[in-house]
Amino acid sequence: VINSLRIYAFHGDRLAGYTERQTTSLNDPFLMDLELPQTGVFNVDFYLIANEAEMAYENGLVQISENMTRAQLEALKFTGLSSRKSLPMYCRHMNESIDVDQIRKAASAEDGHEGHFVLDKSVTFILERSLAKLSVYAAKAEGVSSSPHILGVELLAQGTRQYSYLFPQSSETLAAVAPR
Repeated sequence: VINSLRIYAFHGDRLAGYTERQTTSLNDPFLMDLELPQTGVFNVDFYLIANEAEMAYENGLVQISENMTRAQLEALKFTGLSSRKSLPMYCRHMNESIDVDQIRKAASAEDGHEGHFVLDKSVTFILERSLAKLSVYAAKAEGVSSSPHILGVELLAQGTRQYSYLFPQSSETLAAVAPR
């Protein structure tokens, strides 16, 4: 379930576009305004955040705005879920090549995009969930017919962490997160 979706587009470190949608289907296409130079081919990086209202950080909601920088997005972290009705999701789609010269000559008539030229380009995004997962594997000896029972689970010495990041981080960044 997608209750909300925010999409940020960056050309270099400059925010080239932003849009947000409420209660959307994963397969509904939509238009997004981008501010790019008038001609040429440009690499655009997209950052998507779905269901941000579910991310809680130290007894409050994670604060997200439309003017966030790339560094602020990559540093988003949370300590838990606020309602458990849906899960926060993300997508970091890098280096999408956009040829500004491939515009349709007719301007758009869609609400909010009146008079804008439309690129002949569709971009598909794949959302991922940003939650930890514990996997336990068991085996039984040949000839044993009973189901295995897990009698205990042991965590690494550093234990669980104080918070999690929404977007993937380097091993060094994760190692610096204090244990609970």
